[in-house]
Amino acid sequence: MIGANTHGAPTWLDLSTSDVEATVDFYSGLLGWTVTRRPSPFGTYAIGAIGEVEVGGMMEPVPVEGMPAVWTVFFAVSDVDASVATIQRIGGSVLQPAFDLTDARIAVVADPTGAMLGLLSGTPAQSHYLDQRPGTMRWVELLTRDLPRPRPSTSRCSGGRRKPAKGKAPPTRSSPSTATRWPA
Repeated sequence: MIGANTHGAPTWLDLSTSDVEATVDFYSGLLGWTVTRRPSPFGTYAIGAIGEVEVGGMMEPVPVEGMPAVWTVFFAVSDVDASVATIQRIGGSVLQPAFDLTDARIAVVADPTGAMLGLLSGTPAQSHYLDQRPGTMRWVELLTRDLPRPRPSTSRCSGGRRKPAKGKAPPTRSSPSTATRWPA
């Protein structure tokens, strides 16, 4: 069974925003989150929870210069430093080098197309990704114009595999993007 610390499983959401209080009000009102605040290396960190299940955090300032307010999905890895080395070897980039928190080690990286993701190890995180309650993370999707390109990096670093259902072709999805790129 996949748990919050299973290598490759989505395990945490993090929102970098310039206005934490407005963001807290928005997600508390929309999703019913109860929010607590803790200190972090980047300042105060607001953590949203549904009941006892912590589902994501919000912080300011935005840690990567020029980046707009954005959600980052963190994936559990058995070794952050080894995964960062793999990412660099297979064409990804490091946006925030690995560093230690009180109970975890994290890094923020990008795949070869520039899609940002976080790596997390060492935390006894709850399996909020598998939680069925409203207000928790249920789906993680990468929208890209270059589907074949990011696949090797996410598979090699997170242990993920893209596998079609029996007798079916792998699903594909395309849509025009209106997103703008921010400097790496």
